[in-house]
Amino acid sequence: MDAAHVAEARRDATAVAVEPEPSDEDAAAAAARLNASICKRPRCCVTRVMPAGVGADGTRYTVVRVDLMPGRRRCAPPRTGEQEDIIDDAAVKANEGGEFDEKQRERYRWDLVAEKEGRLRWRQTLELDYWNDSDFGMGGGLNEMSADAEERTITYTREMGSAWRGDEATTIGLDPLRVVETYNRSWWRGGEDESTVRWNWDTFAGLQSSAVAFCREGPDRPADAGADPDPGDADSDEVILPRVTLPPAFVKTGWPTTALGACAAHVDGMDHGFTIHGEPRTTTGDAEMRAVMSSGGVLFVEVSDDHLVPAAKSWVKADHLELWRALGEPQHPSGCFRPDANAKALQWGIGLDGQVFKAHGAPSSSPTVRVTRSDRGARFRIVLPDEGEGLTVVYSDSDDGARQKRLIATSNLAFGRPWTVGRVRSIAKARAVCVVDGAELRPKVAPLTRDPGLLFRNLPSDFDDER
Repeated sequence: MDAAHVAEARRDATAVAVEPEPSDEDAAAAAARLNASICKRPRCCVTRVMPAGVGADGTRYTVVRVDLMPGRRRCAPPRTGEQEDIIDDAAVKANEGGEFDEKQRERYRWDLVAEKEGRLRWRQTLELDYWNDSDFGMGGGLNEMSADAEERTITYTREMGSAWRGDEATTIGLDPLRVVETYNRSWWRGGEDESTVRWNWDTFAGLQSSAVAFCREGPDRPADAGADPDPGDADSDEVILPRVTLPPAFVKTGWPTTALGACAAHVDGMDHGFTIHGEPRTTTGDAEMRAVMSSGGVLFVEVSDDHLVPAAKSWVKADHLELWRALGEPQHPSGCFRPDANAKALQWGIGLDGQVFKAHGAPSSSPTVRVTRSDRGARFRIVLPDEGEGLTVVYSDSDDGARQKRLIATSNLAFGRPWTVGRVRSIAKARAVCVVDGAELRPKVAPLTRDPGLLFRNLPSDFDDER
């Protein structure tokens, strides 16, 4: 029985080999060879083969889907291309009419096989191939494994849930073995309420966003007063500002002479970050900014600018940094957003000389700032006040001392709206640290090790924090 017919609500697993295997071996021959080396029929049968590339040392990587309870004496030919993966009739019947047969539900699995010089080097279980509709929730779901032989990567995608839905995708690299990227999205089917997080370990950069409809009725609005006009959504978009372990010597004294490099979130108002005032940048060479926080809570910001304006009649018209934090918590019942009446955004301005200006929201405390400057930029060491939560960093670029030409920011900040203030995400020391490499910081990400269980299921979280 074809798995696509198990339940109409379920979108069945598909597997896509993006690049052909770098040999003349077809899928059937590869399946037969791997059946002989890893399955030792009748213990399992290879039902699909996906080439995943060849490593620098000649190791050949292959993703296989295996049936752990084959009912036939001889394995059937493997599925290829866009063909749906077959689910055996015995598995379907064992889980009909309210019956629950865990062995049959977990009989299909994805494995990674590494071979070199014609011999099996190792085999890593990746994840179960879920097929029963109850594995995905009332709303159905998706379960997919894909391989890119040219990039030597494998991506596992899953979608599930009922009223609250979620989908996730994780890409691992094989040479070396590592997590490349993770993506998580959750949303409510009953209204506008969605959030996404994407983080790439190879580039040490990511984005996160949320969109929630404003509640249409106030807390004291009579039920018969009629519907409010559509007030839009409470949107929040931001680059992920990492909080990561930095070298102690850098934090204490080395920061003036060491660039933040790839350890920091990058904002240029063109391809990275957000332009929240003025025309978006269209050419290279104009102002850009990098920001990173130490695990101890010290913020470092680096600005490069082709034309610095350190002073003007007002600090607002000179080149400067802005720090924004939020006070108060929003009221967020399922499906709508009602701002806390007492919530507010707090703003501090910081001049290129390190002088601090208390601005919007009348903050009661100030950050402690040290700064070092050059002809084309500045680097700041900032200890934040305890006042407020979250953080958005803004650079205001003037060029003429008479107007703010452009404001670039780590989040798509809307002036005075606390829900558009970004947040800092903590990265555990066991996942990554930053080291000094020459004259700049470089992320050092922990390698991924093979796991005795299901590799994708047992991956550690990207972040170990909450706002």
